[in-house]
Amino acid sequence: MDFRSISIVAVMSAALIVLKRSRDKMAVMARYLPPSRTPTPHELITYSDSFVYCPGRPTGYAGYTDYTAMACEMNDCLVGYSPQEQFQFVGFGMGFLQSALQRADISSRDEKCFITVHDASEDDELRIGWLNLMQKIGVDNAPASSANLSNAILAAARHMQKDGPYMMKFWDKFHSKEAESVTKSGTSPENLEALVELMGQLEERGRQLALGARIS
Repeated sequence: MDFRSISIVAVMSAALIVLKRSRDKMAVMARYLPPSRTPTPHELITYSDSFVYCPGRPTGYAGYTDYTAMACEMNDCLVGYSPQEQFQFVGFGMGFLQSALQRADISSRDEKCFITVHDASEDDELRIGWLNLMQKIGVDNAPASSANLSNAILAAARHMQKDGPYMMKFWDKFHSKEAESVTKSGTSPENLEALVELMGQLEERGRQLALGARIS
């Protein structure tokens, strides 16, 4: 074999080695890349110490469709969490929004503003981020509304205090005509009582943070 042939073989061998290493690297990377899909709501939450207040309250047909949209998004997002986390989210949201919407420096506003809490923990920021996300995606025919969000959370709290955590997606329940209950979720009376107590603790936490929050 002459020198030219030896050089060609050497170059080709080196190229094959580089190609193999490249493929091996891509295979390793592929194992860590998520499949192509639409992120679930709880994967879209952005931690935040500020809640975006949106004024107004949809009425009439828009009020009905936007309340339904909010209830659907909230239901389906909560299904992705444990019972304890569901009661924490809803309890915090209930206390935070009720107190915030009753503040004179917020209720009199007709434009968006930021409600920023002081000394928010990581858990607080997660729950405020959840409220922001629900308010953003729970819309249909009207602009985002903090009052609509608050009403949906109050309805969710009443449902959970009676029937336990959410276990089924919104439209699955609608089409199957099945109703959730503590029996179907396997929640004992003792566990439900503990969950409701947990909800009350987080409601108070949300209330205190909203009362001391800065408005801008």
